[in-house]
Amino acid sequence: MADHACARARVIVADDHRRALHAATSMLSQRYDVMAAVTNGEAAIEAARLLDPDIVVLDIAMPDLDGLQTAERIRASGSRAAIVFLSTHADPDFAAAAML
Repeated sequence: MADHACARARVIVADDHRRALHAATSMLSQRYDVMAAVTNGEAAIEAARLLDPDIVVLDIAMPDLDGLQTAERIRASGSRAAIVFLSTHADPDFAAAAML
């Protein structure tokens, strides 16, 4: 996060459902600087590489690269951003996978 104590955290949001993406970015933009809102994992990885966010919010169930795979690639790139997952899934296996 930026050096200034009052700086807002910089966030990237990824969700393949545009309504969910809009809802998440609208809510988050009230407290955070939403730097990018993207609709797939590849775009999230690229945005994280280019924008060096403090937080990346990922939908777990995206096509092609799901949120877990996207998080793994963001971490492998050296990003130190906190990763937060969004999901409507109640399956505890998703939560367990996200904690690794």
